[in-house]
Amino acid sequence: FYAFLHATCEALNKLTLQAGQLSCSINLPVSLLTTDKLVETMVEVVQGHRLPCQAIIIEVTETTFMSNLAVSLGTLARLRLRGFGVAMDDYGTGYSSMKQLSRCPFTEIKIDKEFVHDAHTSPKKLAILTSAIVMSQKLGLKTVAEGVESEEDWDQLALLGCDLAQGYYISRPLPVEQIAHWFGEWQAKNAIYPADQP
Repeated sequence: FYAFLHATCEALNKLTLQAGQLSCSINLPVSLLTTDKLVETMVEVVQGHRLPCQAIIIEVTETTFMSNLAVSLGTLARLRLRGFGVAMDDYGTGYSSMKQLSRCPFTEIKIDKEFVHDAHTSPKKLAILTSAIVMSQKLGLKTVAEGVESEEDWDQLALLGCDLAQGYYISRPLPVEQIAHWFGEWQAKNAIYPADQP
């Protein structure tokens, strides 16, 4: 994990020169949430690359922190105090997501693709997607929609006021070396259609 964090910070430094200050989300393995010096080591790695801790967003699933709730909550709280973002991944798939949102120091939720893709054709999906975004806005949390695979998905999220989106409609996974080129093309495309951006 720490080697991956180093690589992520190196990539962010390269991209920041071309696109301004960026952040990156990374999954935190469940086993690390209960290890000693996790927070201190992460701070050392990120600051060693001369990046603010805000540049890294830690993603955890509900099952991750439910496995050892007391310790997990403490670790997530310390990560937030040091400036890291904390995201609940796959929101809507857990059995007590609402309860955990009220207890944990999340900064954003990632809405599972099950409720995002083709929501415009399914009243039930759309109701869940809408309620997740509205609730997040009221809680002051950033919303990230996963599984955006069509222009219809994108337009629906824009109408609902979703903050961020990810999926094949935007881009397939890319090597770091290709991101700057993609970013330039994406900016040019959205300069033509600015109202279509979530």
